[in-house]
Amino acid sequence: MACVGCSFSNVGDDPSHHGLNRELSAADSIVVLDRNGNLLWGNVPQPKFANNYVVKPGESRITRVGDVVYVDIDVTGYYTLETVNAVGTPLAKLFEGTWNPGEHMVQIPADKLKAGGYLVLRKGYEILNWQLLK
Repeated sequence: MACVGCSFSNVGDDPSHHGLNRELSAADSIVVLDRNGNLLWGNVPQPKFANNYVVKPGESRITRVGDVVYVDIDVTGYYTLETVNAVGTPLAKLFEGTWNPGEHMVQIPADKLKAGGYLVLRKGYEILNWQLLK
């Protein structure tokens, strides 16, 4: 089986290799999902964002129900809600603008929510929350 465009000599841009070295170890960044998208094994690998982005740890601010995304904001500011691929490249901007504190609803066209991408909430260069799209 051939892989078109794959670079097996450089795995630095493959988030599934996070934490792996030449020793035998459990590959916790490789995930196993059931047919409903429930996580059975591993951890969802974090997208690889550019060096000028800071990922802020914290509780989830994003809840997705079908094609509606609810975003919980605690401080007034200029926010961006977007989808990105595994290397942090933006795929679609879903919202960009000012939000006041509270819960905000964003209806997303189904073609913008492709499985395997990530939903990202950021404020400037701070990544406030990210999650894998199932």
